[in-house]
Parts: sequence; C-alpha cells; structure tokens
Amino acid sequence: MPVQMVFENLAAGMSVGEITEVFDVTPEEVTAVLRFASPSLAKAPAFG
Repeated sequence: MPVQMVFENLAAGMSVGEITEVFDVTPEEVTAVLRFASPSLAKAPAFG
C-alpha cells in the first residue's frame, strides 16, 4: 500500500481500523507512517 493511500483514506474519513481491514496492513504500520510524516508536516516551508 503506497504511503499516499494512508493519507488519502484518512482524509476521506476512514479510521485506522478501517484501513487495516480494507488493506492488508497492521495498525502498527499505519501508525509508523503517521509518525514518520508528522515531523515534516510540523515544519514551516522554506522558500528561497
């Protein structure tokens, strides 16, 4: 499952539990994706 699909499905309103049921992933894998991406989302964009 591409990482982008995790975000697209969460944005569409699916829960982590629903994602794990529909796609063959574990809750830990979904959580790992979110934890990995979280720091980059918290940083202000650097332009210049």
